[in-house]
Amino acid sequence: MKKVLVLFAILCGFVMSSCNESQLVAPCEIDNSQYNDVQKLEKVFKDLEALNSAYPSETSRGWKPKWPNIPRDYADLADMLGQKCGTVVGRWTGAAIGSSVAGPAGACIGHVWGGVAGGYIGYVAASAAAKRYFDCAGLAVKDPNYRFIFDNNIQVACVISDWADTEMRAINDDMIAVFSAPNTDGFIDEGLDNEPGWGYIPSILNNVERCDSLGYYHNNMMVTFENESDKYIKNGEPDIEKIYNYVASYIVDTNFDINRISEDIELKNKVIEFCKGIANMAMSSYYSGEDYIDLQCTYMKNMGFSEEEIFVYKNFDVEIAYKCTQLSEEQIHNYAAELNTIILNSDVTPKQKADLAIGAQAAINSVLFWNQFE
Repeated sequence: MKKVLVLFAILCGFVMSSCNESQLVAPCEIDNSQYNDVQKLEKVFKDLEALNSAYPSETSRGWKPKWPNIPRDYADLADMLGQKCGTVVGRWTGAAIGSSVAGPAGACIGHVWGGVAGGYIGYVAASAAAKRYFDCAGLAVKDPNYRFIFDNNIQVACVISDWADTEMRAINDDMIAVFSAPNTDGFIDEGLDNEPGWGYIPSILNNVERCDSLGYYHNNMMVTFENESDKYIKNGEPDIEKIYNYVASYIVDTNFDINRISEDIELKNKVIEFCKGIANMAMSSYYSGEDYIDLQCTYMKNMGFSEEEIFVYKNFDVEIAYKCTQLSEEQIHNYAAELNTIILNSDVTPKQKADLAIGAQAAINSVLFWNQFE
């Protein structure tokens, strides 16, 4: 038994040490497979291209030069980048918290759920921060006819559930291999199921269906931010910390973040940092939409995103948002339903599928909200 406990401790240490705190955003990857099957991703991109071609544009909108349309032309892009940055920071934070609370299994599910919680906060906070910066600079469209609208056709919950299950199977196989050493007979059946990590899992996955409300929460909270804009301005500048605190408390109250990953000070500081960076990047340049996207990709690279992740962002998330800016509201809902089929039927890894689904829903709902700023 002592040998088993030593091996268990070594495994815990391995999982925790895989989180390199020296990196700006270092997600604790239990499964380090990334976008290594290019052909499968290219098939997704081709399917998206065909879908885009099947939906003729009903409006003349697209990415336009910055002035005078800052909110509409740049805020949806800020939303999307915020979601991506929050996801990668949240994965690192969640894995670190999970490791300390529940060992390897906790690190695994913390990695999964931390990415969801972090991505959600980054999605809303970057959106609200960008608009507040525009307001303070006197560049935003004032008092539009706000209308709460969202789309949840992209079935995020099922792909996240599949991803979590795959991650858990991987860590479970690793642990079985460790605990199958001599003199450990019976430990798996009698003891492993009682390890804290295994009890940590159901409480998280029971709430995974809430992920399908990602767009609902974002657009609902953005209406709140716009209707109470003065509450989030301090000394003529956006109060990003207050914005963050509001979003964090909201998702805890709604049981979206049942393990309170959002309250971790490391996550909070990183989100505030990149929210300011994203907003200032738009404020300090006169770039066209396409150039601003290139700036975003450079920013992602500096944050530690891989070339493959940046490529997917530019050729999937951005392409979805660009197309939706040219569609009517009814078209967007139909488009989202067909896009959901493409994502679910794709042959990419569960992690890639989850990233595609979350990114697609963020892009679609950002456009639906910002379309009101015409």
